[in-house]
Amino acid sequence: MGTVDLASNEVTVKSMPTSPGTVKLSGVMIDKCPVSGCWFHLKDKTGIIKVDLKATNFTSTPIPVNSKVNVYGKYASGDDSRLVAVGIEY
Repeated sequence: MGTVDLASNEVTVKSMPTSPGTVKLSGVMIDKCPVSGCWFHLKDKTGIIKVDLKATNFTSTPIPVNSKVNVYGKYASGDDSRLVAVGIEY
């Protein structure tokens, strides 16, 4: 899974765009890439965000949809706002 700073700031989907550096986001995986598991959508009490796993060496394939997950990563803004993951726990 790679090295993850477990002291990361825990944030919500709504507050994430204002959070610098690596953050921790907790929620439920509501769907995922059906082909290679390279992304999934995470829902918390404030919203939904896409979690991008492409830059990592892991996949969401073995994680069942509707599982509670903790994701560590950095917010990426733009046309496709998302969390670029550096680690995941489930």
